Amino acid sequence: MKKYLYYIFLFLPLFGYNQTWLSCGQGFVYPPKALFSDTISNKLYASGFVTTVDGVQANSIASWDGVNWDTLGHGALGTFSEFLIRYKDKLYLQKNDNIYAWDFNSQSWDTITGGFVNGYIWDAVVDSNNDLILVGEFNRIGGVLSHNIMRFDGTTFYPVGSSSFGIYFRSVAIFNNEIYVGGNFGNDTIYNGIAKWNGSQWLTLDSGFVGGQPEVADLIVYNNRLYAGGSFFGTKKEYNPSLAVWDGIKWNNIGGIFDQNNPWGVVYKLHKWNNKLLVCGSFNRAGDIIVNNLALWNDTNWCSINTDPQGLVWVSTIFQNKLYIGEHETLNGDSVHLLGYLTGGYNIGTCGGTIGIDELINSFNIKLYPNPTTSSINIIDENNQFQNAYIEIKNYLGQVVFTSPFASQIDLSSLSSGMYFLTIENKNDKKTIKIIKE
Repeated sequence: MKKYLYYIFLFLPLFGYNQTWLSCGQGFVYPPKALFSDTISNKLYASGFVTTVDGVQANSIASWDGVNWDTLGHGALGTFSEFLIRYKDKLYLQKNDNIYAWDFNSQSWDTITGGFVNGYIWDAVVDSNNDLILVGEFNRIGGVLSHNIMRFDGTTFYPVGSSSFGIYFRSVAIFNNEIYVGGNFGNDTIYNGIAKWNGSQWLTLDSGFVGGQPEVADLIVYNNRLYAGGSFFGTKKEYNPSLAVWDGIKWNNIGGIFDQNNPWGVVYKLHKWNNKLLVCGSFNRAGDIIVNNLALWNDTNWCSINTDPQGLVWVSTIFQNKLYIGEHETLNGDSVHLLGYLTGGYNIGTCGGTIGIDELINSFNIKLYPNPTTSSINIIDENNQFQNAYIEIKNYLGQVVFTSPFASQIDLSSLSSGMYFLTIENKNDKKTIKIIKE
């Protein structure tokens, strides 16, 4: 008997951490483009090219309670943007060129007066004044002119400042009672992908980001800091690709998001999940660990999740403490019919070393330039901490490709193009920096 009990307890962890992706009912014929998790009604709302759900006509939008679908009065036929939000007992969205709202009290659809949109709304947030802030790619809503951002109090639309920058604003968040917007700002050289409105003027966040035309796809406040995720090389001062943290004064580096075949990965969505930050996108490395387009950050280190979404993660949300992902026919080999959820919470895989929110930029005054480089790279040790140190460079696979005593200049011309990790170490200190060889 003891022998049998031994084997039962031996395999309990395997059963306890078993993870499966399940489809939401019979799924969709066409993928949803937006997901909104409503904690008040305890329902998940999905919109997009949703013609039917579980065989019932849905007309572009439906709600899911974790077991069954509801069609919200058979929906409202039309093409929807990716903006969905609950505000003052109504669910707001854009259909074609107008803003519509599902009234939770009357259980009917309302057309918002003066809600004609000359373009697209991409994101929305409720600010500290209980107004709805809308951002996207437009220059007016109704008769009110405003470039890419608008304020709505439930009745009337108002412009926000006099913004004239940016091709579009992709994301919006409220941090320290100020409005932060991120997006693609084109050839703008002042804000560079992110800006904030303090109630009276638009301000830069330490000159924003660099890397082609940097784009911020999502903003979220986590543990009293603002996280910006998207597609960029880093800030003006440091290489911290595609994910950076703003503490209200300066940018902080937490290791970065990478792709093996590119200088940086792409972050599409950020979620809070069980007191951790979930990062979703198209990447295969977060900080110092290998991942599959999903990664968890807890203010100390990066961890992977033992599941493979088998492709980039664009449409996602957390509902009833489960991760939902859209636009995939299969997830980790499980058929989900374009919208699935992960059962059993998450099974944490590999976790990296302790980083700490400020460690990468404040511990040592080490500067490398140019980065990226085509040949050699210069190292400046401002405090003379590493003059007797040892330099080691590893490639993406962790293979050592270069070693030498500390030098102020290193010739990398023999290395292939790609991402590398340069470590400077002496008996007391150690510093690792990502470098790009073009």
